[in-house]
Amino acid sequence: MSRFRVPGARMVAVLAYSLYLTHKEVAHLCGTYLPGWTAGRDWRAVMVYAVACVGVAAALYFGVERPFMVLRERRGSELVEMEMRREPAL
Repeated sequence: MSRFRVPGARMVAVLAYSLYLTHKEVAHLCGTYLPGWTAGRDWRAVMVYAVACVGVAAALYFGVERPFMVLRERRGSELVEMEMRREPAL
């Protein structure tokens, strides 16, 4: 099996969960508040939806998910150790 790089695939993989959580709401808001841009079924509407969905997913990832993952990594080992002392059967 040969491997090759696909530009942007890593970013899509990183943003996948945030994109999954927000894409329907963002698409609805785009249709509601940008009807002139999204009324047609052409490449412009697709681009508006894509940019908006990826932008919101990136904001959610970098503003919420990533900082809390860093916090979890800092505090995680301490919390697991405390929990293991309290409940050794875990």
